[in-house]
Amino acid sequence: MSKNCAKCGSDKIIEDVKAIDRGDYSSESDFTLAVDEFPDAIMFKQRIRSGVKTEVCGTCGYIEFYANEPQILYAAYQNKLKNKN
Repeated sequence: MSKNCAKCGSDKIIEDVKAIDRGDYSSESDFTLAVDEFPDAIMFKQRIRSGVKTEVCGTCGYIEFYANEPQILYAAYQNKLKNKN
């Protein structure tokens, strides 16, 4: 099934593009998303991470990011809300 760009409607979608994050000394790592269950804690924030799937439109360059594991991010977010009280 062909996917179309949400911005321009093109069917020229490049799947599984590597989103790279640069750290200290230009080191490379995969781009990730994170939710801290205890964001106000000095230590032991319980950071929950997910990798990212990226797609790019080959016509207009529009980029879409999708969390690889959205369920665990949402569960961490729900715990974060509970822990605020």
